[in-house]
Amino acid sequence: MELFESLSQIEQSYLKVLNQMRRQDFSDKELGFVLNVARFTSSPILLAFIMACPKWYNRPEIKEVLSHHELIPSGLKNYFRKVLSVIDLFKQAGQSQNQEEKEKLLLRAKLIIDHLMDIDKEFLKKYLTKSLTEKGCPETDEAFLKKVQEVYENYFQKEESLSIDEKTIEEKIIKAKTSTDSKELMALALDPDRRVWETAISNRYLEEKEIIEVLNKTDKSEVITYIFNTPRWFFKESVRKAIENHSATPEAVKFSIRKSEHVLTLFEKLSKLKRNISERDKTIELIVDELKTCSELELQYITVGVKRRWPNLLNIIKIVYNFMDKKGLFERETIEKEIELSQKLEESDIFKLIQRAAFSNDPKELEMLINYNDLNVFRNALANPNLKRENLIPFIHSFNTRKLLILANSPKWNKDIKVISTMLHNKNLPEQYGLKFVKELTDLKDLLDVLRDKKIASIEIKNVAYSTLLKKFNEMSNYEKAKFIIDTNGEIFRELWSVIFNDEKLLETLLTEFKPGEDVVARIVHSRLTPVSILKLIIEKGIHLDNIAVVIEFFSNPKTGLSLQEQLLNKISPEIKEQLKKRNLI
Repeated sequence: MELFESLSQIEQSYLKVLNQMRRQDFSDKELGFVLNVARFTSSPILLAFIMACPKWYNRPEIKEVLSHHELIPSGLKNYFRKVLSVIDLFKQAGQSQNQEEKEKLLLRAKLIIDHLMDIDKEFLKKYLTKSLTEKGCPETDEAFLKKVQEVYENYFQKEESLSIDEKTIEEKIIKAKTSTDSKELMALALDPDRRVWETAISNRYLEEKEIIEVLNKTDKSEVITYIFNTPRWFFKESVRKAIENHSATPEAVKFSIRKSEHVLTLFEKLSKLKRNISERDKTIELIVDELKTCSELELQYITVGVKRRWPNLLNIIKIVYNFMDKKGLFERETIEKEIELSQKLEESDIFKLIQRAAFSNDPKELEMLINYNDLNVFRNALANPNLKRENLIPFIHSFNTRKLLILANSPKWNKDIKVISTMLHNKNLPEQYGLKFVKELTDLKDLLDVLRDKKIASIEIKNVAYSTLLKKFNEMSNYEKAKFIIDTNGEIFRELWSVIFNDEKLLETLLTEFKPGEDVVARIVHSRLTPVSILKLIIEKGIHLDNIAVVIEFFSNPKTGLSLQEQLLNKISPEIKEQLKKRNLI
């Protein structure tokens, strides 16, 4: 099937394992593997495979993980949350000593059940009566994969009906900060309010396909300019092309894009000039004149382009950077020397190059040599004691597998944390080396970067990173943990939701010793795992209860019982109450 051909080699290996497992009756052993795939995969196809098998779909633990996965569409996340909230409500009803509250809880559960799909009604009926049997999926491969394709198309490809317009500005801003649904973020990026669309465009979960759609639909020059000046989008070729061709793009932005392309064309011309000295010098002069008037972002864009295609010419840009920093006189001779050095290396025979790689003490020459195609030259340059980390790291992302293997086995570099951390983000690194290197990481930021990198397809690598992150996090004091949550603006919730939201003491420290923003508090109230005592604390202290987005989360949390609702209503303003009435929440 064409859908499954789009999977990477490692993702196809997971698909084969899942396909073998789905035929067997459920076992605790397979649960760990399926949960890890559901938690760490960056493939919606693998998520659809798990959802297509009832014995996995009907596991509350798997639904819980899916309800937090960044690739699950917003509407489906909320749906899973509703299914799980029915279980919560029945548990609370069973524990309640108050008959009136018990009846209210069961009524809430019934109202939710009435709007669920038949498969989930049946699941809840069996789960709550402890009669759930978890048989395998005996269909043929062809029949089951067709079912997976239907799940994928129905949940990951169909446009969701997003009720963005019904939300207040406060709700939209928090949603734009916290959403992981790219289509929802696209709708928010088209909102008329600047605070909303700026926040949505800056959200790292907004995908390239959706930002192109935003550009196709918007007619606002300020939105286009903001996208252009956002570093994440600035370097995307498809985004730059869409901006350049847009009728509402300011001329200054179009000029900037075209200027960068012109400079890259000049670099291409320069790379081909070997013997024509006068033409070479003229081209250098043109490049320098253009670079000196480029913005910082455009210089970075040109740097990336040159690094990918003509790394031996990269020092020209570095000299311009130095010129801009020092505000001194520009020496054309310096650049000419760089070009001469580059040409000298190109014209040298392989034995001379190996010798230069082994003994050179010129950082610029060594940078050129580590980008040379010959592996013996590369190997000797790596072993050269004069090669510094800062001259190596910028090029690691472009190394092929053979160069990475040499680097990974280099005694000088395979213990350098910065180097191995950079290697982990190169998709050409074999998995066995990735598993070895990820175990060396201890910095929380490095571990989070691994977990968030979609290019890292290995579930095993991400599982090791997660385990280390969890271990390091648990070694912190509650104050240190709370500070880390504040420092990451709650982003750590995405990775450690099952730990943080269950930790009463940590949440208490966060709320009493720090001043978390509205979006952080909204996430805490939103979580079904948050202890009732924490919900009470937020109400008692009135933390962001002037924000409708925070208040509404109480009404979607199954732990907000009658007494808690009453306390909440006594704390909020008449204006907020009026908005709740309009939504039939009170």
